[in-house]
Amino acid sequence: HRHTSSTSDDPASKEYKGLNLMDTDVMKLRHAPQQLGGVMVGVARTVQLSRPNDLLAVLSALTELSAGDVLIVNTAGSTRAVAGSLFTTEAMRRGVKGIVVDGPIRDLADLECFAYSTKITPYAGTVQHVGEGVDVAPVQCAGVTVHPGDIIFGDSDGILTGSVDT
Repeated sequence: HRHTSSTSDDPASKEYKGLNLMDTDVMKLRHAPQQLGGVMVGVARTVQLSRPNDLLAVLSALTELSAGDVLIVNTAGSTRAVAGSLFTTEAMRRGVKGIVVDGPIRDLADLECFAYSTKITPYAGTVQHVGEGVDVAPVQCAGVTVHPGDIIFGDSDGILTGSVDT
């Protein structure tokens, strides 16, 4: 394997091409379903919000998700939550493995699927603009570019993304 850069806080650690670690200082595990053994593995489905604080694009994406998917969301700097307990309940019903949000989520006590986020807030976003859709482009999430179709692995230590195109 060809080494490219560090994947952890340890400068001696090396990253293999196509394998990236999301910034563990900002991306935090908020819920891990015990029945799933504490590990999230799935295929990335990406959403880029075109307007901060508008969760309609995330709700729209939910209708396109299926078993084995992990939704990766860049919230464009949102300060309001774009997902919460109702979202994760429906995601779990659909067999979605988890949601990873570069921005805030809410309802931590009632989340159903794996949920990671960079922030939490009690305030819900608005529902005004549906956005561009799912898997339109790669998104930035906790310092890592995630492409639609990447393999996502998450546990209590953090999230790794693996590209199948390297």
